[in-house]
Amino acid sequence: MKYTPRRIWNRIRYSPLAWDTVTTTGWNVLGRGVGFLVPFFLAAWFGVDEATDALFFAYGLIVFAAGIFAPAVESMTVPFIAEIRSRAGDPGRFVGRMLCLSGAGMAVLALLLITGARPLLGLVTRFDAEAVRMINRLLLLTAPLLVMLVWTSVLTGYLNAYKKFAFPAVAPAFRALVNLAVIYTLKDTIGVYAVALGYLAGEIARLLLLLTAIFRTEIPPPRFSFGLSPEMRNFLSVSFYQTVALAAVHFKSVVDKAMASWLEPGSVSVLEYSYRLYLIPLTFMSAGLFVAILSHWSDRYYDRGERRLARDAIKAVKLVSAISLLVVAFFIVLARPLVNLAYNRGEFDAAQVPLVSLVWIFYLLGFLPKMISAVLTRGHLTLKNTKILMKNAFIINIVNLIMNYLLMWRLQAPGIALSTSIASLFSLAYLTYHFNRDRRIVAEKTGR
Repeated sequence: MKYTPRRIWNRIRYSPLAWDTVTTTGWNVLGRGVGFLVPFFLAAWFGVDEATDALFFAYGLIVFAAGIFAPAVESMTVPFIAEIRSRAGDPGRFVGRMLCLSGAGMAVLALLLITGARPLLGLVTRFDAEAVRMINRLLLLTAPLLVMLVWTSVLTGYLNAYKKFAFPAVAPAFRALVNLAVIYTLKDTIGVYAVALGYLAGEIARLLLLLTAIFRTEIPPPRFSFGLSPEMRNFLSVSFYQTVALAAVHFKSVVDKAMASWLEPGSVSVLEYSYRLYLIPLTFMSAGLFVAILSHWSDRYYDRGERRLARDAIKAVKLVSAISLLVVAFFIVLARPLVNLAYNRGEFDAAQVPLVSLVWIFYLLGFLPKMISAVLTRGHLTLKNTKILMKNAFIINIVNLIMNYLLMWRLQAPGIALSTSIASLFSLAYLTYHFNRDRRIVAEKTGR
């Protein structure tokens, strides 16, 4: 069959999944592209020193705490809303209960984090006394982010379940613009504390945009209550394992930063700046495709069964593998000039460019297995097979911790990045085995 541009366009335009993937990716390039400018401005405005180490460590703790719940809530909302809609339930009441319960839970978690951080920092890090005090002040400023991040994740999952992908995709652009405006206005007055206030103001702006999108579409608005319906109990039960899995995954990031603090000053910042570059291709590839396939796969699974899910997964793995290889080759070849272009200005020390480039390359070595694992993760989420995801996260942490300790003393910060890539290979092997096994079990039980 001859694939002309017109034929390719028609195949994309009249395939709901392909069209949603392309358009959502485009919206995400617009929305998240602005967000990826933030670390470049931070590097120029604040450079690499102990203050930025404290900033990134404190923000890493907030991201870790929110990351335990926010992605789990966002991803698990989609198949549950699909199931509720398939039997003519009330998704608005379900989402309203999620907002109330998650808000209360995150407020308690924020309080525990603020009160418990100071004694723990002395045990797991080697920051000096002033840096520890700075981390505690930054945590106090950013703690409300825990509630905001989970609420925006609930609303994002709700919109994605209705295939309103554009609103969640562009919302990060508004967040980033508010971030930068607040940081620029206050940076000369309060230093890195301006970053904490900027992050908080940006997330509030994102939350308001998502609420506006829901109330201006045909989506049932949230109906707030604290009741535990059978649907909510089932959601909490299934989400528990995914929450534990994400806690383990984000704990890995905290461990990496804590172990980097054992190395020379600035290592935490180097790791953070490199990882932010790694997130650019990772986010742009995953934000469109993985959001769309989870929504479509959930609908198809409840309509057509497991066999369609298996075919969809195989197609997605082939597509993601081909694109990922091209992405990795491109960024590895151009790593040094891209790092120089992104960071080499203002307060950033040009001598750090080779090190940041090397760390980024070591992260990129795990890009392909990371992307394939992400495809298989959506398959497990569609099946609500979250126990496997929890066990996988534990494997990642164990492998990463061992490899960190073995490699960091010889390679410094690049050794920590290489450990992440090695852990991704173990994750891929585990998820592949269980997806192939468990989908056959489901097919035998359901006959679909």
